[in-house]
Amino acid sequence: MKIQTKPWKPKPKTFYHALLDVLEATITVTLAVALVLSLVWTLDAIASPNPIVAVIDSGVDGTHPALQNRVIEEACFSVETTLAGVPIDVPLCPNGQDTMIGPGAGVPCTGFQLCNHGTAVSGMLDPSVDIMSIQVYTHHVSSDEAVAYEISLLQALSHVSERKTQGVDIQAVNISIGDRMFGTLCDSAGDFNDAFHRAALALRSQGIAIFASSGNDGNPSGMQYPACISSITSVATTLSDHTLWPSSNVASFLDLLAPADNVSVPVPGGGHETATGTSLSTALVSGAYPGIGAPTVDLGIMALKHSGILVPTPAGLIPEVDVDIARAVFQAPDTDGDGWGDSADNCLNVTNGHVITDAGGRIQYDADGDSTGNACDCDFNQDNFCGGPDYTLLMGCFNQAVSSGCEAMDMDGDGFVGMEDYNLFIVGFNGPPGPSGRIN
Repeated sequence: MKIQTKPWKPKPKTFYHALLDVLEATITVTLAVALVLSLVWTLDAIASPNPIVAVIDSGVDGTHPALQNRVIEEACFSVETTLAGVPIDVPLCPNGQDTMIGPGAGVPCTGFQLCNHGTAVSGMLDPSVDIMSIQVYTHHVSSDEAVAYEISLLQALSHVSERKTQGVDIQAVNISIGDRMFGTLCDSAGDFNDAFHRAALALRSQGIAIFASSGNDGNPSGMQYPACISSITSVATTLSDHTLWPSSNVASFLDLLAPADNVSVPVPGGGHETATGTSLSTALVSGAYPGIGAPTVDLGIMALKHSGILVPTPAGLIPEVDVDIARAVFQAPDTDGDGWGDSADNCLNVTNGHVITDAGGRIQYDADGDSTGNACDCDFNQDNFCGGPDYTLLMGCFNQAVSSGCEAMDMDGDGFVGMEDYNLFIVGFNGPPGPSGRIN
């Protein structure tokens, strides 16, 4: 099976069942290495003062001025198949083989428009990270297009895991590749899905987060594979006004949104192009992830999910990443001791972080999206003062379950407006809301 993607705005295409083709058409598969796990690596760990993001894509132009001296690890996993001596798939590794590891292996493929994709994606990574470029595309002869077989992606993930064990500081993987739409989580939708899920879980246990793009088909209730896998963090796109980019695929199980609206990205050869799309949003997030400094992958993803505002989408409210807030979550000081650093904490003096949440178990809950958490925000009418009009609004919702228009009055977050909320309101009465570390 293979995954196909065009730069930034891929159209859904039919998957090729590579392994089934091998069985049904007796294709001779000439893979130098069937799985990376079978290899014995002799590479030494490369010393880098910076964390590394592995970009599994079409290769990266490390000579581009925007990326110079940042591509410090390279590999290529491609596929070669023949039928009765006739080429079916031709590998796109620089050495002409189906596997190449080391300097020069991760340069962009050539001959296809999408060969620009990996360089463009890498241009969205934070400048503080270095890059492991893994080229995974193959030339499928009959359709005359470059495709990424799932076996190549799995080899790439195995290589990342192996290099991590050898001391390379890989902290995130970016997969801005995908196809095949799913309306539910797809961990068990097939052998390759299960293999991806298990590989992603293994990488998470090594401290590596995996991010994948949701796709650019405008689907309101589905995402492409492998973003639909639960152990992979899925990302879609917002515009500069913090609204959903209409071409983003979204679903109820989408993890994150991130901006990538008409941004200038590098392309091989030193030039730039302007683009929008989920591939780029995903790279923005994966490139920012190492800077969070989270003690575990789960906590790092948590910080991303609770760093920004909730954006309305056809699939419900989805959190938009605020990179600066996410990076401050695990930084001291933490005045209220709730596990949320002061410069990221929307209630500096009331515990509502990931260690101590609100009564509903939520983190940094902010119903009205004004950067001050419910737990310390008694300014219901948004006039920057907690006074009589706010008391009137509180009483209008008092002693009842939270309904539309009363979300902000549920200050303790337990789903009911009652005495606990009244007591929190009195603490802030006759003064400004907050204080919030997210408001300067």
